Amino acid sequence: AGLKVGVLVGLHTDAHVWPRRFSRKDAAGNILPGDRWGAGHWNGICPTVTDWQKEKTGRLKRVVKAGVSFFSFDFNDHTEPCCDPEHGHNVPLTAWEHSLGIAKQQRKLKRACPSALIEAHDWLWAGLGHWPIYALSESHDERWGFEFMWDPFGDFKSGRLFNLYYYNLCYEKPLYLHIDLKKVKVPVYKLAAR
Repeated sequence: AGLKVGVLVGLHTDAHVWPRRFSRKDAAGNILPGDRWGAGHWNGICPTVTDWQKEKTGRLKRVVKAGVSFFSFDFNDHTEPCCDPEHGHNVPLTAWEHSLGIAKQQRKLKRACPSALIEAHDWLWAGLGHWPIYALSESHDERWGFEFMWDPFGDFKSGRLFNLYYYNLCYEKPLYLHIDLKKVKVPVYKLAAR
């Protein structure tokens, strides 16, 4: 009781999920892969396509109505820029346009479903957006915790977690940070038989 459901939402997707016109394309019109590891099973989606933003928002709105309350928007990689002139963006698509397209879709979902909690993991690549997040602030409730989830106690002991303190001095947005406990050594206590 009291538990809520959250989902991971990616920009890129399997080929059958979206019409071809939403795909990122190279200068020759070939669909670009959606992940940074090369031609995998994901097609790259161009986040600036208004029809895609509208349809994605509608699909996620139905998911909210079904009971999902938290969205982590991740895997928004801008590995190779879209060159499709039909999308209405610069050719090639700039990193800023890519990020704005993702933020616009998130903002549309936030406006359609104000109760949904949106964690903006990235808008460009994991951790490599070089602009202040206040420019994209209406698109999310919280921000991703900069990969400090892999070894949080090691990060704490080394002083790397001070980065979160400095982030907090600049921004009031909460950070989402799940904790990986695999590297934590927990003492085992044996109960004495009485």
